[in-house]
Amino acid sequence: MQLLILVYRNSNKPFWPNNSYIVSNLIFQVQKYISQYYKDKICFGTLAKKFFVNKFYLSHVFKDITGLCYKDYLIQDRLSIAKDMLISTQMSIAEICEECGYNNLSHFIRIFKAYENLTPSQYHSTYCHGVKTVQSGD
Repeated sequence: MQLLILVYRNSNKPFWPNNSYIVSNLIFQVQKYISQYYKDKICFGTLAKKFFVNKFYLSHVFKDITGLCYKDYLIQDRLSIAKDMLISTQMSIAEICEECGYNNLSHFIRIFKAYENLTPSQYHSTYCHGVKTVQSGD
């Protein structure tokens, strides 16, 4: 026993295994959950409880791995879906807003413009115009 204690004290490397796989898997599971339930109101504290971790720890490792804080990640995930809907469906902006988990149209438009520098209708018009130009050039 004393020999093990001596080896442990003099070792430069920790004895426990690297937990980066566990942390990466946790964040992958959180991302998967967000992509499945993006329409719902997802409270970060509730999310941490769901995955049995401290919310401060989850916040720290989430940002380390994704490069984004949780709120920005959720917004970008929702806006990505909204952009897809704007260019691939005939849904109204109000319908897309609701479908992406926003319950206030003006808030959705404000968030969209803050992240994309265009309103949803400007984004739709710009994309549709680009598609027509590309198609007519073929």
